[in-house]
Amino acid sequence: MVKSGRLGRVMTARALAARVFMRACWLFPIKNKAVFMSFKGKYSNCNSRAIYEQLRRQMPGCRYIWLMRDPSAVIEGAETVKYPSLKAIYHLATAVLWVDNSRKALWTVKRRGQYYVQAWHGHVPFKRTERDAEDKLTASYVAQAKNDSRCADLFVSGCKWRTWNFRSAFWWDGDILECGQPRSDIFFQDGAERRRKVAGFYGLPEEVNLVLYAPTFRDGKKMDAYLQGGDYNAVLQACHNRFGGEWKLMVRLHPNMMSCQDLVEYDQNILNGSRYNEINDLILASRILITDYSSCMFDAAQAGKIVLLYASDTERYGEERGMYYPFSSLPFPMVSSVDELSEAIKGLDVEKYEVKRRDFLEQIGNFNCASSSQKAAEYIIGRIKPLLNRLG
Repeated sequence: MVKSGRLGRVMTARALAARVFMRACWLFPIKNKAVFMSFKGKYSNCNSRAIYEQLRRQMPGCRYIWLMRDPSAVIEGAETVKYPSLKAIYHLATAVLWVDNSRKALWTVKRRGQYYVQAWHGHVPFKRTERDAEDKLTASYVAQAKNDSRCADLFVSGCKWRTWNFRSAFWWDGDILECGQPRSDIFFQDGAERRRKVAGFYGLPEEVNLVLYAPTFRDGKKMDAYLQGGDYNAVLQACHNRFGGEWKLMVRLHPNMMSCQDLVEYDQNILNGSRYNEINDLILASRILITDYSSCMFDAAQAGKIVLLYASDTERYGEERGMYYPFSSLPFPMVSSVDELSEAIKGLDVEKYEVKRRDFLEQIGNFNCASSSQKAAEYIIGRIKPLLNRLG
Protein backbone atom coordinates (compact mmCIF):
# COMPACT_ATOMS: atom_id res chain seq x y z
CA MET A 1 0.00 0.00 0.00
CA VAL A 2 1.25 3.50 -0.85
CA LYS A 3 1.25 5.88 2.07
CA SER A 4 0.30 9.53 1.58
CA GLY A 5 3.70 10.72 2.79
CA ARG A 6 5.51 8.78 0.07
CA LEU A 7 3.02 10.05 -2.51
CA GLY A 8 3.73 13.62 -1.50
CA ARG A 9 7.42 13.18 -2.17
CA VAL A 10 6.90 12.15 -5.80
CA MET A 11 3.91 14.33 -6.72
CA THR A 12 4.28 17.76 -8.27
CA ALA A 13 2.53 20.76 -6.76
CA ARG A 14 0.00 20.63 -9.60
CA ALA A 15 -0.73 16.96 -8.95
CA LEU A 16 -1.14 17.61 -5.23
CA ALA A 17 -3.60 20.39 -6.05
CA ALA A 18 -5.54 18.02 -8.32
CA ARG A 19 -5.69 15.45 -5.53
CA VAL A 20 -7.02 18.04 -3.08
CA PHE A 21 -9.62 19.16 -5.62
CA MET A 22 -10.72 15.56 -6.24
CA ARG A 23 -11.25 15.04 -2.52
CA ALA A 24 -13.19 18.31 -2.36
CA CYS A 25 -15.49 16.96 -5.08
CA TRP A 26 -16.51 14.24 -2.66
CA LEU A 27 -18.91 16.85 -1.27
CA PHE A 28 -21.04 16.06 -4.32
CA PRO A 29 -23.01 12.79 -4.41
CA ILE A 30 -22.03 9.78 -6.51
CA LYS A 31 -24.26 9.50 -9.57
CA ASN A 32 -25.28 6.81 -12.03
CA LYS A 33 -22.54 7.55 -14.54
CA ALA A 34 -19.49 5.72 -15.84
CA VAL A 35 -16.18 7.34 -16.82
CA PHE A 36 -13.95 5.70 -19.44
CA MET A 37 -10.41 6.37 -20.54
CA SER A 38 -7.90 4.73 -22.89
CA PHE A 39 -4.17 5.42 -23.04
CA LYS A 40 -4.51 8.54 -20.88
CA GLY A 41 -7.08 10.09 -23.18
CA LYS A 42 -5.16 9.69 -26.43
CA TYR A 43 -7.66 7.23 -27.89
CA SER A 44 -11.20 5.92 -27.33
CA ASN A 45 -10.30 2.31 -28.03
CA CYS A 46 -8.98 -0.99 -26.66
CA ASN A 47 -10.57 -2.91 -23.79
CA SER A 48 -12.14 0.25 -22.40
CA ARG A 49 -14.06 0.77 -25.65
CA ALA A 50 -15.19 -2.85 -25.93
CA ILE A 51 -16.53 -2.80 -22.36
CA TYR A 52 -18.20 0.56 -23.01
CA GLU A 53 -20.04 -0.72 -26.08
CA GLN A 54 -21.42 -3.68 -24.13
CA LEU A 55 -22.38 -1.63 -21.06
CA ARG A 56 -24.33 0.94 -23.02
CA ARG A 57 -26.37 -1.89 -24.56
CA GLN A 58 -26.99 -3.66 -21.28
CA MET A 59 -27.27 -0.59 -19.01
CA PRO A 60 -28.93 2.12 -21.13
CA GLY A 61 -29.99 4.27 -18.16
CA CYS A 62 -26.41 5.13 -17.24
CA ARG A 63 -24.67 8.36 -18.23
CA TYR A 64 -21.44 7.62 -20.11
CA ILE A 65 -18.43 9.93 -20.22
CA TRP A 66 -15.12 9.57 -22.06
CA LEU A 67 -12.10 11.57 -20.91
CA MET A 68 -10.20 12.67 -24.03
CA ARG A 69 -7.22 14.82 -24.94
CA ASP A 70 -9.38 15.95 -27.86
CA PRO A 71 -12.81 16.79 -26.40
CA SER A 72 -14.24 17.31 -29.89
CA ALA A 73 -14.03 13.55 -30.51
CA VAL A 74 -17.42 12.02 -31.26
CA ILE A 75 -18.27 8.78 -29.42
CA GLU A 76 -21.79 7.51 -30.03
CA GLY A 77 -23.84 7.36 -26.85
CA ALA A 78 -21.30 9.21 -24.71
CA GLU A 79 -20.16 12.69 -23.72
CA THR A 80 -16.52 13.63 -24.19
CA VAL A 81 -14.72 15.74 -21.59
CA LYS A 82 -11.31 17.37 -21.87
CA TYR A 83 -8.55 15.49 -20.06
CA PRO A 84 -6.85 16.64 -17.96
CA SER A 85 -9.24 19.29 -16.61
CA LEU A 86 -11.13 20.19 -13.46
CA LYS A 87 -14.31 18.94 -15.12
CA ALA A 88 -12.68 15.55 -15.73
CA ILE A 89 -11.66 15.33 -12.07
CA TYR A 90 -15.20 16.21 -11.00
CA HIS A 91 -16.69 13.43 -13.12
CA LEU A 92 -14.17 10.92 -11.78
CA ALA A 93 -15.02 11.95 -8.23
CA THR A 94 -18.77 11.55 -8.72
CA ALA A 95 -19.11 8.52 -11.05
CA VAL A 96 -20.14 5.11 -9.77
CA LEU A 97 -17.89 3.33 -12.30
CA TRP A 98 -14.43 3.88 -13.81
CA VAL A 99 -12.97 1.80 -16.64
CA ASP A 100 -9.38 2.37 -17.80
CA ASN A 101 -6.70 0.50 -19.74
CA SER A 102 -3.61 2.17 -18.27
CA ARG A 103 -2.49 3.55 -14.93
CA LYS A 104 -4.44 6.54 -13.67
CA ALA A 105 -2.70 9.75 -12.67
CA LEU A 106 -1.01 9.83 -9.30
CA TRP A 107 -3.49 12.37 -7.95
CA THR A 108 -6.39 9.94 -8.34
CA VAL A 109 -8.29 8.96 -5.19
CA LYS A 110 -11.33 6.69 -5.12
CA ARG A 111 -14.12 7.01 -2.58
CA ARG A 112 -16.39 4.41 -1.02
CA GLY A 113 -19.30 3.58 -3.32
CA GLN A 114 -17.24 3.66 -6.52
CA TYR A 115 -16.06 0.68 -8.59
CA TYR A 116 -12.90 0.74 -10.70
CA VAL A 117 -12.18 -1.78 -13.49
CA GLN A 118 -8.55 -1.94 -14.60
CA ALA A 119 -8.95 -3.51 -18.05
CA TRP A 120 -5.28 -3.01 -19.04
CA HIS A 121 -4.11 -2.89 -22.67
CA GLY A 122 -1.94 -5.91 -23.38
CA HIS A 123 -2.68 -9.61 -23.72
CA VAL A 124 0.73 -11.13 -22.97
CA PRO A 125 3.75 -8.89 -22.43
CA PHE A 126 7.10 -9.84 -23.88
CA LYS A 127 9.16 -7.26 -22.02
CA ARG A 128 9.20 -7.21 -18.22
CA THR A 129 6.75 -4.73 -16.79
CA GLU A 130 5.62 -2.99 -13.60
CA ARG A 131 7.21 -4.53 -10.49
CA ASP A 132 9.30 -6.91 -12.60
CA ALA A 133 10.98 -3.84 -14.15
CA GLU A 134 10.75 -1.58 -11.10
CA ASP A 135 14.46 -0.74 -11.09
CA LYS A 136 14.08 0.57 -14.66
CA LEU A 137 11.04 2.74 -13.93
CA THR A 138 10.84 6.23 -12.46
CA ALA A 139 9.82 6.68 -8.83
CA SER A 140 6.78 8.66 -9.94
CA TYR A 141 5.55 5.86 -12.24
CA VAL A 142 6.03 3.22 -9.54
CA ALA A 143 4.05 5.35 -7.10
CA GLN A 144 1.40 5.89 -9.79
CA ALA A 145 1.12 2.16 -10.48
CA LYS A 146 0.82 1.28 -6.81
CA ASN A 147 -1.78 3.99 -6.26
CA ASP A 148 -3.76 2.76 -9.27
CA SER A 149 -3.78 -0.82 -7.97
CA ARG A 150 -4.83 0.46 -4.57
CA CYS A 151 -7.82 2.17 -6.21
CA ALA A 152 -8.79 -0.78 -8.42
CA ASP A 153 -11.52 -3.31 -7.64
CA LEU A 154 -11.03 -5.63 -10.60
CA PHE A 155 -8.43 -6.61 -13.20
CA VAL A 156 -9.49 -8.27 -16.46
CA SER A 157 -7.33 -11.13 -17.76
CA GLY A 158 -7.05 -12.67 -21.22
CA CYS A 159 -5.13 -15.82 -20.31
CA LYS A 160 -3.73 -17.89 -17.43
CA TRP A 161 -0.27 -16.43 -17.97
CA ARG A 162 -1.62 -12.87 -17.62
CA THR A 163 -3.45 -13.75 -14.41
CA TRP A 164 -0.16 -14.94 -12.94
CA ASN A 165 1.55 -11.78 -14.22
CA PHE A 166 -1.03 -9.48 -12.61
CA ARG A 167 -0.48 -11.24 -9.29
CA SER A 168 3.30 -11.18 -9.48
CA ALA A 169 4.03 -7.82 -11.09
CA PHE A 170 1.11 -5.42 -10.67
CA TRP A 171 0.97 -5.04 -6.90
CA TRP A 172 -2.40 -6.76 -7.09
CA ASP A 173 -4.00 -9.42 -4.88
CA GLY A 174 -7.66 -8.59 -5.52
CA ASP A 175 -10.28 -9.92 -7.93
CA ILE A 176 -9.30 -10.97 -11.46
CA LEU A 177 -11.97 -11.73 -14.06
CA GLU A 178 -10.67 -14.43 -16.41
CA CYS A 179 -13.03 -13.71 -19.29
CA GLY A 180 -10.57 -12.94 -22.10
CA GLN A 181 -9.63 -9.55 -23.48
CA PRO A 182 -12.83 -7.63 -24.34
CA ARG A 183 -11.13 -5.99 -27.32
CA SER A 184 -10.34 -9.41 -28.82
CA ASP A 185 -13.97 -10.32 -29.54
CA ILE A 186 -13.58 -9.08 -33.09
CA PHE A 187 -10.94 -11.73 -33.78
CA PHE A 188 -13.70 -14.36 -33.61
CA GLN A 189 -16.02 -12.51 -35.96
CA ASP A 190 -16.07 -11.99 -39.72
CA GLY A 191 -13.23 -9.57 -40.42
CA ALA A 192 -14.52 -8.46 -43.83
CA GLU A 193 -16.36 -5.44 -42.42
CA ARG A 194 -13.25 -4.29 -40.53
CA ARG A 195 -11.12 -4.67 -43.64
CA ARG A 196 -13.60 -2.56 -45.61
CA LYS A 197 -13.60 0.04 -42.85
CA VAL A 198 -9.80 0.34 -42.86
CA ALA A 199 -9.65 0.38 -46.67
CA GLY A 200 -12.25 3.15 -46.74
CA PHE A 201 -10.38 5.19 -44.13
CA TYR A 202 -7.22 5.17 -46.25
CA GLY A 203 -8.98 5.33 -49.62
CA LEU A 204 -7.68 1.91 -50.71
CA PRO A 205 -9.22 -0.75 -52.93
CA GLU A 206 -10.25 -3.72 -50.80
CA GLU A 207 -8.06 -6.17 -52.69
CA VAL A 208 -4.83 -4.43 -51.61
CA ASN A 209 -2.73 -6.50 -49.19
CA LEU A 210 -1.52 -4.77 -46.03
CA VAL A 211 1.53 -5.19 -43.82
CA LEU A 212 1.25 -3.62 -40.38
CA TYR A 213 4.50 -2.43 -38.81
CA ALA A 214 3.88 -1.73 -35.10
CA PRO A 215 7.05 -1.47 -32.99
CA THR A 216 6.91 -0.74 -29.27
CA PHE A 217 8.34 2.42 -27.72
CA ARG A 218 11.94 3.02 -26.73
CA ASP A 219 13.13 5.06 -23.76
CA GLY A 220 13.79 8.64 -24.76
CA LYS A 221 11.51 8.17 -27.80
CA LYS A 222 14.44 6.88 -29.84
CA MET A 223 13.65 5.56 -33.31
CA ASP A 224 17.08 4.40 -34.43
CA ALA A 225 16.14 0.72 -34.00
CA TYR A 226 13.02 1.03 -36.18
CA LEU A 227 12.67 0.13 -39.83
CA GLN A 228 13.31 3.23 -41.93
CA GLY A 229 12.07 4.56 -45.30
CA GLY A 230 14.09 2.37 -47.66
CA ASP A 231 13.48 -0.68 -45.46
CA TYR A 232 9.72 -0.39 -46.01
CA ASN A 233 10.11 -0.81 -49.76
CA ALA A 234 12.28 -3.89 -49.26
CA VAL A 235 9.53 -5.42 -47.09
CA LEU A 236 6.86 -4.66 -49.68
CA GLN A 237 8.94 -6.20 -52.44
CA ALA A 238 9.53 -9.35 -50.36
CA CYS A 239 5.80 -9.68 -49.71
CA HIS A 240 5.03 -9.32 -53.40
CA ASN A 241 7.66 -11.92 -54.31
CA ARG A 242 6.29 -14.41 -51.77
CA PHE A 243 2.54 -13.91 -52.12
CA GLY A 244 1.98 -11.84 -55.26
CA GLY A 245 -0.49 -8.98 -55.56
CA GLU A 246 -0.26 -5.33 -54.54
CA TRP A 247 1.02 -4.49 -51.07
CA LYS A 248 1.08 -1.41 -48.84
CA LEU A 249 2.64 -0.94 -45.42
CA MET A 250 1.08 0.83 -42.41
CA VAL A 251 3.34 2.25 -39.69
CA ARG A 252 1.61 2.24 -36.32
CA LEU A 253 3.60 3.77 -33.46
CA HIS A 254 3.07 2.99 -29.77
CA PRO A 255 0.88 5.56 -27.95
CA ASN A 256 3.97 6.71 -26.06
CA MET A 257 5.55 7.57 -29.42
CA MET A 258 2.60 9.43 -30.97
CA SER A 259 4.47 12.74 -30.99
CA CYS A 260 7.00 11.13 -33.37
CA GLN A 261 4.58 10.01 -36.08
CA ASP A 262 5.42 12.95 -38.34
CA LEU A 263 9.06 11.83 -38.39
CA VAL A 264 8.08 8.85 -40.54
CA GLU A 265 8.21 9.42 -44.30
CA TYR A 266 4.80 8.47 -45.71
CA ASP A 267 3.78 8.15 -49.34
CA GLN A 268 1.20 6.27 -51.42
CA ASN A 269 2.65 2.92 -50.30
CA ILE A 270 3.62 3.82 -46.70
CA LEU A 271 0.55 4.76 -44.66
CA ASN A 272 0.22 6.44 -41.26
CA GLY A 273 -1.37 3.73 -39.13
CA SER A 274 -1.11 5.94 -36.05
CA ARG A 275 -3.99 8.05 -37.40
CA TYR A 276 -6.39 5.13 -37.01
CA ASN A 277 -8.10 4.74 -33.64
CA GLU A 278 -8.14 0.96 -33.12
CA ILE A 279 -5.07 -1.20 -33.74
CA ASN A 280 -7.10 -4.41 -33.72
CA ASP A 281 -8.92 -3.22 -36.85
CA LEU A 282 -5.54 -2.72 -38.49
CA ILE A 283 -4.45 -6.20 -37.40
CA LEU A 284 -7.59 -7.73 -38.90
CA ALA A 285 -7.15 -5.76 -42.12
CA SER A 286 -3.52 -6.86 -42.51
CA ARG A 287 -2.10 -10.17 -43.69
CA ILE A 288 1.21 -9.71 -41.88
CA LEU A 289 2.28 -7.97 -38.67
CA ILE A 290 5.89 -6.93 -38.14
CA THR A 291 6.78 -5.85 -34.62
CA ASP A 292 9.61 -6.19 -32.11
CA TYR A 293 8.74 -6.57 -28.42
CA SER A 294 5.14 -5.31 -28.51
CA SER A 295 2.35 -7.42 -27.02
CA CYS A 296 0.39 -6.80 -30.23
CA MET A 297 2.24 -9.87 -31.53
CA PHE A 298 -0.04 -11.98 -29.36
CA ASP A 299 -3.17 -10.14 -30.53
CA ALA A 300 -2.19 -10.82 -34.12
CA ALA A 301 -1.49 -14.47 -33.30
CA GLN A 302 -4.97 -14.64 -31.76
CA ALA A 303 -6.36 -13.25 -35.02
CA GLY A 304 -4.56 -15.94 -37.02
CA LYS A 305 -2.16 -13.52 -38.68
CA ILE A 306 1.43 -14.06 -39.73
CA VAL A 307 3.78 -12.35 -37.27
CA LEU A 308 7.46 -11.59 -37.81
CA LEU A 309 9.75 -10.00 -35.25
CA TYR A 310 12.31 -7.45 -36.38
CA ALA A 311 14.61 -6.23 -33.60
CA SER A 312 18.10 -4.88 -34.17
CA ASP A 313 18.66 -3.88 -30.53
CA THR A 314 17.85 -7.04 -28.55
CA GLU A 315 20.94 -6.85 -26.34
CA ARG A 316 20.43 -3.19 -25.47
CA TYR A 317 16.70 -3.59 -25.00
CA GLY A 318 17.14 -6.65 -22.82
CA GLU A 319 19.48 -4.70 -20.56
CA GLU A 320 17.03 -1.78 -20.37
CA ARG A 321 13.83 -3.70 -19.67
CA GLY A 322 14.44 -7.45 -19.49
CA MET A 323 12.27 -10.11 -21.12
CA TYR A 324 9.95 -12.76 -19.73
CA TYR A 325 11.00 -15.55 -22.06
CA PRO A 326 13.58 -16.21 -24.77
CA PHE A 327 12.83 -15.52 -28.41
CA SER A 328 13.22 -19.23 -29.10
CA SER A 329 10.04 -19.96 -27.11
CA LEU A 330 7.91 -17.80 -29.41
CA PRO A 331 6.19 -19.12 -32.54
CA PHE A 332 7.27 -16.09 -34.60
CA PRO A 333 10.33 -15.87 -36.88
CA MET A 334 12.89 -13.47 -35.36
CA VAL A 335 15.41 -11.41 -37.39
CA SER A 336 17.81 -8.56 -36.70
CA SER A 337 18.44 -7.04 -40.15
CA VAL A 338 16.36 -5.91 -43.10
CA ASP A 339 17.97 -8.51 -45.35
CA GLU A 340 17.06 -11.25 -42.88
CA LEU A 341 13.51 -9.90 -42.70
CA SER A 342 13.14 -10.02 -46.47
CA GLU A 343 14.47 -13.58 -46.56
CA ALA A 344 12.15 -14.63 -43.70
CA ILE A 345 9.16 -13.35 -45.66
CA LYS A 346 10.24 -15.01 -48.89
CA GLY A 347 10.89 -18.36 -47.16
CA LEU A 348 7.87 -18.37 -44.88
CA ASP A 349 6.31 -21.82 -44.39
CA VAL A 350 2.72 -20.88 -43.54
CA GLU A 351 1.65 -24.38 -42.51
CA LYS A 352 4.50 -24.84 -40.01
CA TYR A 353 3.92 -21.36 -38.64
CA GLU A 354 0.24 -22.12 -38.09
CA VAL A 355 1.03 -25.20 -35.99
CA LYS A 356 3.43 -23.22 -33.79
CA ARG A 357 0.90 -20.39 -33.42
CA ARG A 358 -1.87 -22.67 -32.19
CA ASP A 359 0.44 -24.52 -29.80
CA PHE A 360 1.59 -21.26 -28.22
CA LEU A 361 -1.93 -20.01 -27.59
CA GLU A 362 -2.71 -23.30 -25.87
CA GLN A 363 0.41 -23.05 -23.71
CA ILE A 364 -0.49 -19.62 -22.31
CA GLY A 365 -4.00 -20.78 -21.36
CA ASN A 366 -5.92 -18.45 -23.64
CA PHE A 367 -9.38 -17.26 -22.46
CA ASN A 368 -10.24 -15.06 -25.44
CA CYS A 369 -13.53 -15.79 -27.17
CA ALA A 370 -16.29 -14.04 -29.11
CA SER A 371 -18.07 -12.93 -25.93
CA SER A 372 -15.30 -11.63 -23.65
CA SER A 373 -16.71 -8.08 -23.60
CA GLN A 374 -20.21 -9.38 -22.84
CA LYS A 375 -18.91 -11.45 -19.93
CA ALA A 376 -16.99 -8.46 -18.59
CA ALA A 377 -20.02 -6.17 -18.83
CA GLU A 378 -22.31 -8.66 -17.11
CA TYR A 379 -19.82 -9.13 -14.29
CA ILE A 380 -19.39 -5.37 -13.82
CA ILE A 381 -23.14 -4.74 -13.79
CA GLY A 382 -23.53 -7.38 -11.11
CA ARG A 383 -20.91 -5.63 -8.97
CA ILE A 384 -22.21 -2.07 -9.33
CA LYS A 385 -25.94 -2.87 -8.94
CA PRO A 386 -25.71 -2.79 -5.11
CA LEU A 387 -23.87 0.55 -5.37
CA LEU A 388 -26.60 1.93 -7.66
CA ASN A 389 -29.32 0.72 -5.32
CA ARG A 390 -27.79 2.80 -2.54
CA LEU A 391 -28.09 5.88 -4.73
CA GLY A 392 -31.83 5.48 -4.75
